[in-house]
Amino acid sequence: MAGQYGSWLANTCFECECIVTLESTHIRGTPTLTIQNNYKTPSIGYLRIPQILELIPIGRSTWWQWVADGKAPKPVKLGPRITAWKSDDIYQFIESFEAEGRS
Repeated sequence: MAGQYGSWLANTCFECECIVTLESTHIRGTPTLTIQNNYKTPSIGYLRIPQILELIPIGRSTWWQWVADGKAPKPVKLGPRITAWKSDDIYQFIESFEAEGRS
């Protein structure tokens, strides 16, 4: 840990160069997820699994389990073998984690 209230973990996404940081807060040490986006991921449009997994540090099978359980947003079929998610849905999903961490 970088300091009493410093970062626990910081990763840079190689595809979009956003910075994902897990930080400790002063309220009961609850971790919060912070994403600093350099606007290389679309704010409007669709994200595929590799892009989502760069933003959310989980495995592919966990992501699909969350989708099946209704915890993660539902995908959109763009073609017979192309599955994507609305970027707005993904960013709202990430923000919901931040909101849960603050409460």
